[in-house]
Amino acid sequence: MTSPTNPKVKFVSSLKDKSSLRKKEGLFVVEGVKIFLEIPENLIESVYVTKNVVEDSKNGFSEEIYNKVLKKLEKIPYTLISQDVAKHMSDTVTPQGIFMVSKMPKYELGSIIDNRKKQIFLVLDEIKDPGNMGTIIRTCEGAGVAAIIMNKCCVDVFNPKVTRSTMGSLFRVPFIIEEDLTETVMKLQKSGITTYAAHLKGKEYFDDETFKGSVAIFIGNEAKGLSDEITKMADKLVKIPMEGRLESLNASVAAAILMYEAKRKI
Repeated sequence: MTSPTNPKVKFVSSLKDKSSLRKKEGLFVVEGVKIFLEIPENLIESVYVTKNVVEDSKNGFSEEIYNKVLKKLEKIPYTLISQDVAKHMSDTVTPQGIFMVSKMPKYELGSIIDNRKKQIFLVLDEIKDPGNMGTIIRTCEGAGVAAIIMNKCCVDVFNPKVTRSTMGSLFRVPFIIEEDLTETVMKLQKSGITTYAAHLKGKEYFDDETFKGSVAIFIGNEAKGLSDEITKMADKLVKIPMEGRLESLNASVAAAILMYEAKRKI
């Protein structure tokens, strides 16, 4: 495939750029060698690869990684594309030459909540920055978070900047997107999960909390924090100590601090 005007190329490029099309089709685009090796095969709709990936070079990757790519390509149908087409499909300046159209993973909260275990859930209220969202998802994997719950006001998790910054964690951390968080928060609480809101008005510092049993941590918008509605639903408000003139931390940093403190204590 050599022409950027090919309908398939236009479709992939539009999926990359348009959130509305992604939602309509239930598909999104990811690119890069690392994500190709980590994406579950059952989610792959189609694969596009430049000639140099399969024939000419290791593209700067180790021989081990390169051989893994070739081995996976043996099992999956793919379409060869030109460098010009790759530039149209890519969201980066220097594409690695491998692109996948993926189905969106789907999860049900009811099947994730397990009262036999101590679990951590993260509830996100209007997180807007793609870099923050990607970092949060990646950190959730490291902290062993059971699931991320976010409202539709958050940045699209299938935005290329988000998917790239998750480094593959997008396919391993369950996430649920809700129209309204209130019903979901009530479901968590009815399941015996204690809810904590990261908030400047918290009376206790986060490290003074016991975090016993399963917990859900609320993180709000980068500029305005948690909505009043979600804040009022929290069982407890906790704050992170601040020095200097800072009032708050980056959302992804605050999330990481609270998740790992909860992980340490539960």
